Amino acid sequence: MGKPKVSIIVPVYNVEKYIERCAVSLFEQTYGNIEYVFVNDCTPDSSIDVLKQVLSRFPNRTSQARILNHEKNRGLAVARNTALDNSNGEFVFHVDSDDYIEYNAIELLVNQQLKTASDIVSGMAVMHEVNREILLPNPHYQTKEEMVIDVMQLTINHSIWRRLIRKSLYIDHDVRAQEGVNCSGSLGIGL
Repeated sequence: MGKPKVSIIVPVYNVEKYIERCAVSLFEQTYGNIEYVFVNDCTPDSSIDVLKQVLSRFPNRTSQARILNHEKNRGLAVARNTALDNSNGEFVFHVDSDDYIEYNAIELLVNQQLKTASDIVSGMAVMHEVNREILLPNPHYQTKEEMVIDVMQLTINHSIWRRLIRKSLYIDHDVRAQEGVNCSGSLGIGL
């Protein structure tokens, strides 16, 4: 069995100042079996032009990248759902278009997943604020119950980014981002 395909999901809206750094970090990944699904949520700036210029510098990634276009602005949650619905990977990885990841992030997460057979693998993250950086460590749980307790007590960082997530979890449990809830931790169960 080969290494699993990872779909990197990136909503794009009004990030012309940040999208180049984001896209470069994605296209420079050391892991090869990736597809990139960008969703243009009717951005009013030149974010998509910048993205296309960056992609042209990475011809080896061109066939792996798609840019989907919404007909009207629908918000972050719907853009994530659009990308998820159009992704083909066994795993998904969400990236906010104003963020960037380390060059080997996907490879490290996939290697950890292959070792543990986990459905979700979380990586470390750094939040940059004006005068400081905050390290969000990689949580470790011995059991599923430990993680559920952390979720219920709201002690777990619940952001959707920084996590390699088995796509079948979304499909089998009808998990969707909730339209109108447009924040990094906006996933909820669809009713």
